[in-house]
Amino acid sequence: MPAVNTPQFDWARAHIPHTPRPMGNPVEPEVVADAVFRVALGSSREYWLGLQTILTILGNSIAPGYLDRYLARKAVAGPQTGTPLLAGRDDNLDHPVTALHRTRGSFSEGSSQHAPLVEAEFARSATIIIGAAACFAAGAAARRWISK
Repeated sequence: MPAVNTPQFDWARAHIPHTPRPMGNPVEPEVVADAVFRVALGSSREYWLGLQTILTILGNSIAPGYLDRYLARKAVAGPQTGTPLLAGRDDNLDHPVTALHRTRGSFSEGSSQHAPLVEAEFARSATIIIGAAACFAAGAAARRWISK
């Protein structure tokens, strides 16, 4: 699931220096609702929603160590805005924050109205085919270079 522009970032308790935000480019909640509806009508066992989701899953399959190091650098600052988190901010841990109930969060300006929904088997197969083609092209280029 990609980052979603929901209000949880406005009312969840946080212990970070700046206000929380969705990591990356979030999608609007309607995108997720549409995907859930389409998945319910589909026949595949697994679907991936959003380009970031696809890249994360494939990246973890291909180069998990690199992805771990990348996320270690980005995952702390990435989900924070530049606005300092106010001490004593109202949160929903001990009681509901009814004034903030809504469907969308505060990040509509940077959110997307679209995200690709891909059957996981298709994404895996496409990755294998693209990887094989890249290896074939690299081998052909190396053979031409060696034979010169």
